[in-house]
Amino acid sequence: SLNVLDPAGSEEQRNPRKVVGELFESENPDVAVWIAAKAARMLVDNEHSDRASELCSRAAEAAQGRTTCDAIAWLRLECGQAFFRRYEYDHARAHVETAFSLLQDCSGDSLRTAEAAHRLGSIARRLLDDDTARSYFRQALERRERLAPDSMCVAKSLSSLGGVEARLGDLDEAEALQERALALRQSLSPGSLEEADSYSYLALIAYRRGDLARAYDLWSKTRAIQETLAPESRGLALTLNNLGAVAQGEGRLEHAQPLLERSLAIYLEIAPASRTVVRALTNLGVVAQERGDLAGAERFYRRAVERAQKRQQDPENTAVLLENLGVVATERGHLDTAEESIRASLEIQRTIAPASGGVARALNNLGIVAIHRGDLDAAEVALKEALAISQEIEPDSLALAWRYFNLGRIALDRGDLLSAEDHFRQAVEIRSRLAPETLDVATTQRYLAMVA
Repeated sequence: SLNVLDPAGSEEQRNPRKVVGELFESENPDVAVWIAAKAARMLVDNEHSDRASELCSRAAEAAQGRTTCDAIAWLRLECGQAFFRRYEYDHARAHVETAFSLLQDCSGDSLRTAEAAHRLGSIARRLLDDDTARSYFRQALERRERLAPDSMCVAKSLSSLGGVEARLGDLDEAEALQERALALRQSLSPGSLEEADSYSYLALIAYRRGDLARAYDLWSKTRAIQETLAPESRGLALTLNNLGAVAQGEGRLEHAQPLLERSLAIYLEIAPASRTVVRALTNLGVVAQERGDLAGAERFYRRAVERAQKRQQDPENTAVLLENLGVVATERGHLDTAEESIRASLEIQRTIAPASGGVARALNNLGIVAIHRGDLDAAEVALKEALAISQEIEPDSLALAWRYFNLGRIALDRGDLLSAEDHFRQAVEIRSRLAPETLDVATTQRYLAMVA
C-alpha cells in the first residue's frame, strides 16, 4: 500500500513527491503509473483533492522517458475522471486537457484522443459552457464515426451532442441526434441501460415541446428497462420523478403522487444529500398544493427549503422554494411565516439580479401578504416596485397584468375608484390579448364593472 493513503502516517511519509519517488524506484514504470492512478482516485474519494492532484502531476513527471506517452495520458485521464466523479471540475479539466494535448502529439487520430475530447465536452457541459461542450463532442463524434463506425461509442457521442443541442434550443437537431443514438443502441445492445438513456433524452425533448403524451410513453419505456436492470437506482428515481411531473402536468394528480413518493424514497436511500431530493420534495409540494392539501404542501416545501439551505449550492432554486413556502403560508393564513419566507426569497433574488422577474414576483407576493394584513401602504410600496420592474423587463406579459390587478384591488379598498378603474382596465387589456379564454379575464372584468 502507498504511505500517501495512510492517514496515520507522518506528513513526510504522506508527501506525494516522496511517495512517487519511492514508487518509481521500486516498481515497473507501467505498474507505477497504474498504482498512482488508483491511489489518486482513492484520495479524491476521501476528499484529499489537493494531494491527489499533486500525486497525479508528480507521477506524470516521473513517468516521462520511462513509459509510453499513451500510459501517461491514461494516468491523466484517470485522474481527471476521479475529480469529475467528485464534481471537482477545475481539477478534472486541468488533467484531461493535459491528456488531450499529449494524445494529439503522440497518438494523433485515435479512439483514446476521441475519448479525451468527449470527457472535455462532459466537463464543459457540467460547467454550463455549452458552446465549448458542443465543439469537443463534435470532435469526438467525427473521430469515432471514422475509426469505429456503428459502435456504442458513436452512440454515446451522438447522445451527448444531442443533449447540448437541446440545451442550446435546437430541439429538431437534438431529436435527430438522439434518434440516431437510439437506433445504434437498439441494434447493438437492445434492452440496455444505454437504450433507456436514449428514450429518456427523447422524452425530455417531447416534454419541452409540450407533447406530454409522447414524453410519458418514452419515460415509461425508460422505466421498464431500469426496473429490470437497475431497480432502486438513481436513474430509476429520476425517471419516476419525470413521470410524476408529466402526470401532474396532465392533471392526473392521484397518479403523480405515488410516482413522486417512490422517487423520493429511492433518493433518500441512495443519495440523501443530493439536490435531487430537493427536486422530489418540491414536486410533491406542488402536487399537494394543486390537490388543495396546503398543510402537506407546506411540509414538503419546508423540508425542501431546509435541504436547499444546507447545500448552499443553488441560491436561485432556494429563493423559488422560499417563495413557494410563502405563497402556501399566505393561503393558510400563516402571515408571519409567509412574510419571513418571501422576504428571505427577495433578499436572495436581489443579490442574484436586482431587477429581475423573480424580484418582481417576490415583491408582488409580499404585497399580497400586506393586503391580507390590512396594511395597504406597505402593499402599495411593494406592488409599485414590482410594477416598475415588470414594465421594464416584461412589458407585455401576464405577470404585468397581475401587478395592475393587485394595485387595482388596493385602490378599490381605499375607495379611489378612478385609480382602481385605470389599473383594472390595464389588466383586462393584457389578459384579453394573452389569455382570452381564462377565468382571470372574467374576474378582472367583474372588478372593472364594480368601479366603472
